[in-house]
Amino acid sequence: GGGFFANSTGLESLKGAPQKVGGDFVFAYNSVKSFNYLPLEIGGDVHCEHNQLKSFDYAPNKVNGDFYYKNNPNLVLPKIKPNWLHGKFKL
Repeated sequence: GGGFFANSTGLESLKGAPQKVGGDFVFAYNSVKSFNYLPLEIGGDVHCEHNQLKSFDYAPNKVNGDFYYKNNPNLVLPKIKPNWLHGKFKL
């Protein structure tokens, strides 16, 4: 039921992350390039600011909170809000 917090930890991959998180999923200020291994369901917000993300491949099935993504210079946002996102994309 808790969250996952890994700010500024040197992460390059989300391999080994839990498949479901009841709270926020935070991995800002790292070098993650892909959403691969992101939990399938996130009960809170996603904070992925300041990484090297490129696309929304491997995005989760459900995010109940907001999606914070600023400073991912190569990230291409979907043209239409994904059906899994109940909150908002936020810079």
